[in-house]
Amino acid sequence: MKYVGLDTSVILRLLLDEPEKLAIKAKTLLDSIHLESKKALVSDLVISEAYFALHYHYDIPKKIVKEKLIEMLSSEKFAIEKGSKCLDALKESLDGGAGFNDRMIVKQYLKYTDESFSFDKKMGKLLGCEQIQ
Repeated sequence: MKYVGLDTSVILRLLLDEPEKLAIKAKTLLDSIHLESKKALVSDLVISEAYFALHYHYDIPKKIVKEKLIEMLSSEKFAIEKGSKCLDALKESLDGGAGFNDRMIVKQYLKYTDESFSFDKKMGKLLGCEQIQ
């Protein structure tokens, strides 16, 4: 399988459908990638940036942002980084507690360490993270 990387700006156009001209170009690009039997690769950093932008700049509630990202990344047209835990972090964060980015941080650290530390109470409750008191 071959992949084509997409930047946050492209992901935002696909999810927001605005501005219209750019959204159409993004959808056309995604369709052409799919027709060439390739997948659009979305990095963890792009997912994190899109999450932040959709919530803070476009005032979309976090739960809806998470649901939109999960739906998009679960599509056959998309792929995530090898070893990525972003879908797990998005799904787990739907139930409250530590947020998406905090979960991503801990999951990424667990690839290389046995533990991590934070002053954040919710993050400190995650497996592999301890709250500094």
